[in-house]
Amino acid sequence: QRFNLPTPESVFELDYFKRSKGQAFYKLAKEMWPDNFKPSPAHIFVRMLHDKGLLLRCFTQNIDTLERAAGLPDDKIVEAHGSFATSSCTKCKAPFDQAECKNAILAGNTPVRCTKPDCGGLIKPDIVFFGESLPPRFQDAIKADMPRADLLIIMGTSLTVHPFASLVEMVDPTCPRLLLNMKPVGLRVPDPNDDGLRLRQPENYRDVMIEGTCDDAVRAICDELDWRQELEEHITAFESKVGPSLTPIDWAAAFPKMAPHGIKYNWRAAEDGALELPPPLEPLMRPEEVHIDEIEKLARGNGTDAAFVAFEEYTKLTLGGSIAGLLCLVESAHEDWETTHCLALVPHRADSLSFEVLKNAEVLLEPMHKEGEDSDSAQLSFHQVAFQIPYEDGLDPFYIWYVNNTTGKVTHRWGPFNFDGTTAEDAVDDDDAHELNSALLNGMDEIIASMGDLPAHLREAVAADGAEESSRPLPGRATPPTEPANGREN
Repeated sequence: QRFNLPTPESVFELDYFKRSKGQAFYKLAKEMWPDNFKPSPAHIFVRMLHDKGLLLRCFTQNIDTLERAAGLPDDKIVEAHGSFATSSCTKCKAPFDQAECKNAILAGNTPVRCTKPDCGGLIKPDIVFFGESLPPRFQDAIKADMPRADLLIIMGTSLTVHPFASLVEMVDPTCPRLLLNMKPVGLRVPDPNDDGLRLRQPENYRDVMIEGTCDDAVRAICDELDWRQELEEHITAFESKVGPSLTPIDWAAAFPKMAPHGIKYNWRAAEDGALELPPPLEPLMRPEEVHIDEIEKLARGNGTDAAFVAFEEYTKLTLGGSIAGLLCLVESAHEDWETTHCLALVPHRADSLSFEVLKNAEVLLEPMHKEGEDSDSAQLSFHQVAFQIPYEDGLDPFYIWYVNNTTGKVTHRWGPFNFDGTTAEDAVDDDDAHELNSALLNGMDEIIASMGDLPAHLREAVAADGAEESSRPLPGRATPPTEPANGREN
């Protein structure tokens, strides 16, 4: 609003930058110019790794050049989204004197123009905007460096923007991975092709974490390595905002979620550990014309802030059949939802969170909201899912689990769903399955079309015209929306 932008992202859109002659960006750049900031203990720790001959490369999404300010050499840094370190012309692409660009922006003498004859293009720092490709060096360094790493340290990131987020999967399968972050991110979800972090998962054999601030984490590491004195001397020299301190980090106070174990916290869930399952909620079947207000009422009235309703028309409780429905989350369940949550169809006898148990799962990516509702104030969201009932689990009853992969807990479950008195011979054949799936696709369109504020991929699915039913993705089961070409976080 302050810059009168059509969208918040416009300030980093190349087309808008050119149309507006950089008016909003230059004002923002003046405020965020790196000279206004000092390296943190985390930046300095990376510099120390280099000084000790331990750093192969520092890949960063930061554009503030604080790694450079901490003394890290240029050849050790890969700035995936560019930085303020250099500038160039958006028209002729020629490099531009960085000091001249900086002085002009800080003095308010904008727009900054290219001085080459017959050009006059707009100058901007070499930050990767929407509409621009990542620097070629990023791809080159990934191929050269990631297979060589014998330790991957991941610091202060949400790991949601690709391709940067996929770096955790590119190291050798034997490479340990250490996450320093306020919460677990980049977790492996039920997918055989996913090699994300396995924190609190039974299959974890190489991933650990310090769950707290990066500055506290690197100080705790330096305590263990007898590097603390050196770190604090650098903090003093660089005038870091946090200031020096030689007081050893109190693990219980700094990392309360790891108490009382501290550095010895076990980030691997035991294979045979008892899984605490919540009491099952009654499985609910409703016709497709059920109003979403009724589903919301069920979620608010059962004491769990969540309800799952299976649609009668699209649920056939036979081997090879299907179950499809809508999950409603309200209040605390809505607030706790993250993209690491999933719904899983599991057999009655399941008692662990192994990937064998969660092989039939749907990761809950983007929620839907009621028309006219603001999700932040209404504390309400919906997720639609559809499962095929596997043949190999036999005729045992099954449950639907709502799983938080961040904590390794099942927070809600519905069941048991019992088979319709059928045997394996009664299982739905391929033609019936296709007919059922086609009806499901058409019916789901009508349901979600009545909702507003749909995710982009669901709007496109509903609007798609003439697509063949056999090749059309099931709404809500599409892949995540494509990231902008530069992969920037907003």
